[in-house]
Amino acid sequence: MEIVGPRIPKEAGGARKRVVIGTVHGDLHDIGKNLVAMQLTMAGFEVRDLGIDVPAMRFIEEAESFKADIIAMSSLLMATMMNMAEVVNLLKELGLRDKYKVLVGGGPINPIMFGRFFG
Repeated sequence: MEIVGPRIPKEAGGARKRVVIGTVHGDLHDIGKNLVAMQLTMAGFEVRDLGIDVPAMRFIEEAESFKADIIAMSSLLMATMMNMAEVVNLLKELGLRDKYKVLVGGGPINPIMFGRFFG
């Protein structure tokens, strides 16, 4: 990004959409997340990367302080995928679910598992 970033054309006029992205709590994998964060940046989104092993509440706190439009979460491990659902459930409990688009991705995400945890 240090090389490519300065060459990315800046969006003319209008507010850029903001994304908070991170790897969920318990997961230390970040290659996929980093690729998505870079692609989002190149597409004109303003991205705040929270890194790895991010607790559920931190996603929400950062989204609120950053005035994000989207919360994006990554998980490579089946054992940590349920931590994505924890973020969604917290958003519901706090009355914030409709405020954010939520993106989930990673190795264990498929239509069956998505329906099981997010259906």
